[in-house]
Amino acid sequence: MFQGHEDLVSCLATIPGEAKLVASGGGDGRVCLWDTRMRPESACVAAFSCGEGARAHSQLVSSLDASGPRLASCSMDSTMCVWDVRGAVRAVGTGGPPAQATIAPLTQQNVDGSDILKVALRPGSGLGAPARPDAAVITMRSAYVLDLSPAIVVSGGAGGSPATATATSAPGRVEVVPVELFQDVIDAAVVDKMGPYQDVRWLRDGGGLVCAGNTGRLDVLAVQ
Repeated sequence: MFQGHEDLVSCLATIPGEAKLVASGGGDGRVCLWDTRMRPESACVAAFSCGEGARAHSQLVSSLDASGPRLASCSMDSTMCVWDVRGAVRAVGTGGPPAQATIAPLTQQNVDGSDILKVALRPGSGLGAPARPDAAVITMRSAYVLDLSPAIVVSGGAGGSPATATATSAPGRVEVVPVELFQDVIDAAVVDKMGPYQDVRWLRDGGGLVCAGNTGRLDVLAVQ
């Protein structure tokens, strides 16, 4: 039994290529990385922090997803963060109880100013290979696809100040699929205050998305 959160644990994600690592997000805004091989007192090998007392978010972490070396988290504080877990994995691989690493985000995004319910990174390969730099997010308003490549520094690991952008930011920071592509469900959102979608998943080949709608249907969307 591992203890590290100060509130409920709201979501989990396994790390590709690392069978014994799992990330957790909680109602305390924390995102932690655990090595299940370690003793309970040293199993939390990393805490992901945006500078607020080792907290990744200021409110509940609503979803986690991992692809390649990247871990994405989103929150009811309206932000999505992308993290590089390789620094923590290197610490685990040195042997012995590792000191807990504090990892800053590669990028922090506010998409439309509303709570972000789900995040899904475009499928990539294992931890040692590059991730495809796209993320799908479900907010209280709609679904979006973000091209994160301009905002993420791909060199060796996390560090430095996070890049921030919004859906209306200047070109070169983050690209968002135009909301008009989802106009049929945007209309439904006017009636349904909880937003048009509850969940999102990439198809295995990364060529499209499946969004689960409040209207009782599944929307399959091609992403180029």
